[in-house]
Amino acid sequence: MDLMEQASTLLAEVGPLANLMAIAEYTDEKAWRLLVEEGLELVVELDTVQAQLILTADVALPRAEDLLPLYKMLLEYGRQWIATGGVHMVLDGDGTVMAVYRVPLSGLERTRLAGSISTFAQTVTAWRRIINEYKGRRSSNPAPSDADPFSLGAIRV
Repeated sequence: MDLMEQASTLLAEVGPLANLMAIAEYTDEKAWRLLVEEGLELVVELDTVQAQLILTADVALPRAEDLLPLYKMLLEYGRQWIATGGVHMVLDGDGTVMAVYRVPLSGLERTRLAGSISTFAQTVTAWRRIINEYKGRRSSNPAPSDADPFSLGAIRV
């Protein structure tokens, strides 16, 4: 079985286990869209060179005045790669924060993938809340520097 077949089979089996609302496969792009719940979509891409699935999701677009403190928080989160299980945050071209998680295909079982997808979705939801609740804070309000994003859905591998 080639990597595309393996990934397709795993993702088809994972749908019910992860309570996904829908899965759309894009064979030519070696990608899938997973609808976790209304408003929460994950993209899964197959990296055939490194034999892994790459999960991504848009998190939120921070307000311009919130960029510096939020970027600092995201960089601190990225430094904790062991605690986060490898989830990291990146910026797309317009400044939207995106979450990324890589899952090696070697020995991957459907229950582990389902758990990784569910926990990744929880992480995305938690970071959406952190970023969106940060919006509109006045300078007299304390910044959420004490927020513990790791307790809000970190992935452990």
